[in-house]
Amino acid sequence: MLSRFKIGTRLALAFGLVSLFLLGTLIAGLVGITATRDTAQKTLDMDVALASNAVEIQRLALLARRFEKDTFINIASRDRVVDYQQRWVATVNEIESAFQMGSQIADKDSLYALYQQAQSALDGYEEGFLEVYRQIERGSITETSQANRAFGEHKESIYRLEELADEISVVADSGVNAANEAMESEYRMVLWQLCIFAGVALLIAAVLAVAITRSIVLPLRRAVEVAQRVAEGDLRHNIVATGRDETTQLLVSMAEMSRYRLSIPTARGFMSLAADIRFVTSTPRKRYVPICA
Repeated sequence: MLSRFKIGTRLALAFGLVSLFLLGTLIAGLVGITATRDTAQKTLDMDVALASNAVEIQRLALLARRFEKDTFINIASRDRVVDYQQRWVATVNEIESAFQMGSQIADKDSLYALYQQAQSALDGYEEGFLEVYRQIERGSITETSQANRAFGEHKESIYRLEELADEISVVADSGVNAANEAMESEYRMVLWQLCIFAGVALLIAAVLAVAITRSIVLPLRRAVEVAQRVAEGDLRHNIVATGRDETTQLLVSMAEMSRYRLSIPTARGFMSLAADIRFVTSTPRKRYVPICA
């Protein structure tokens, strides 16, 4: 079947098929890499950002509690009370900014609800602290123990805020773990696709290499055998050539050469016989007289 095509055409078809499968391997790799990149980017933009946001809220909540305690401990010093109260206000503003950022990142209603609950807890904590601070400014509270008792009923809000930050962190961590599993699954799928495409490409290349080599070598081997017989003077063997490729054309040419060389001695024989006939017919005959005894 392959002998119907030129050798160059066979090689071009083989190269095209192998290149096609290599292209498929490349496309599979690019698709897999793109999917993994998108998953990783989504993880960074959402889950990792949420985890960082939750950690930031936890840090700021602890810092706010520190300034709260410092305000109450230094209640006897007006300047220190004002300084720590201003630091507390700045920290609370940072917590609110973190809430806004987290709410924008959150892609689930459950996460958004957690941020809303955390904001409500922060509002209760802020309201309780400012109420105690106003009492300190009016002079109604002059001792640390009084400030702690007055603020005691509002401490549950800051505790709730810390718990909600922990829940947000847990949700974010679960998203990161899910993303890691998704990327691992995509990696295995891409690896299998690459192995399958590469294996099929190698198999086809091996099959085509064997088939094309045999389609070229076998006719050439026959041509070599014919050339050896012709060189030995054997011109009476039958040369069979089928196909349209270059080796078939070579065998056909060698068959024509053999027929031509066989026809040369026959022509020479006919020419020699004709010369003899002409010689006999053109030579005058002598008459012989019988001698009688």
